[in-house]
Amino acid sequence: MERTDIDEFAERPVTEISGGERSRVLLARALAQETPLLLLDEPTASLDPNHRLRTFETVSALVDEGRAAIAAIHDLDTAARYCDRIVVVADGGVVADGPPASVLTGSTIGHAFDVDAVVTPDPVTERPRVTALPDVDPDADVPEIPPVERVHVVAGAGGRARY
Repeated sequence: MERTDIDEFAERPVTEISGGERSRVLLARALAQETPLLLLDEPTASLDPNHRLRTFETVSALVDEGRAAIAAIHDLDTAARYCDRIVVVADGGVVADGPPASVLTGSTIGHAFDVDAVVTPDPVTERPRVTALPDVDPDADVPEIPPVERVHVVAGAGGRARY
């Protein structure tokens, strides 16, 4: 519980915690079993950015300690950052398999996810960064976008928010 920072949920019924908190509890339960292999299905789907990062950092540390981890991850940037090997699956088969830099290409992503994509090196992690692009009709009129005068960002970090 300490490793996944869920001590605060120890006395609460699972029905009284959020989906993201439940994801963290499930990871803690998997860690407590001390299995040599972790199978993770979208382990950060309901988590805020802080807990997403903590989850992958925890799993990465476990791999460094000798455990194996296999995860279904649709966030390709996260997969590129934390996975040593990526298997891209589509249409019932393997489209590509290998290190992130060789697997995450515009053509592979286009084939697997039916989207145009540009893959560039992330300036911080130096791992591939995927930018999916909308289909663009070159003959279509592009509407003018009015300038934005004000932007409101609503986000939460629980009791740990820093201002």
